[in-house]
Amino acid sequence: MKLLVISSHGRCGTTIVQTIWANKLNLNMLGEGIILDKGESEFKKSIGSLTMEKNWSCKLFFDGFPSDLSQYNPMDIIEVVNPDLIINSYRKDLLEQFLSWHISYNSNYWNSENKEKYKKFKIEDVEEKVKTFHRIDKEYQNALQQLSHKFKIINIAYEDIDVNEYKGKFVKQNTKEEKMNLIDNMSEVLESWRKYD
Repeated sequence: MKLLVISSHGRCGTTIVQTIWANKLNLNMLGEGIILDKGESEFKKSIGSLTMEKNWSCKLFFDGFPSDLSQYNPMDIIEVVNPDLIINSYRKDLLEQFLSWHISYNSNYWNSENKEKYKKFKIEDVEEKVKTFHRIDKEYQNALQQLSHKFKIINIAYEDIDVNEYKGKFVKQNTKEEKMNLIDNMSEVLESWRKYD
């Protein structure tokens, strides 16, 4: 079986979802097996290996395409790797996902097994970042609709993940309130965010 875990953006439990389902289905867990950060040659190699293998679990984020791979898009990749099952990993609370992504980017803590200490920071270019986040999410929702006509899709919200099924160590880093308190310009973020509610 080929399992692809997809999301509009990171920070919605894709690693946990992928691990749980790879263990349930006895699949090789490839993490982010589609290589996007080492140039076109490595990207093509990674796609080629996924088309040849028949027993894997892999993640794909719709927001993660570097400029040197801009001629590719996630929909094309999904068509080529032709997964047997797609899991849409998402957050019900998009603002919390947005904050979580920026906190991880700023701190470089992406998947921690320990409760980390975070420093306050300012999100630069708030208006543009909020606009881009919502644009990508809207494009992703449209893509999901299209994919649902061809592929079996299971939707799993971050808030509904049963962490007891996860074999790794799970440490919730911050509540939404704690995340909001880490952002120096949170009022500016909220003002921009309200334009899309």
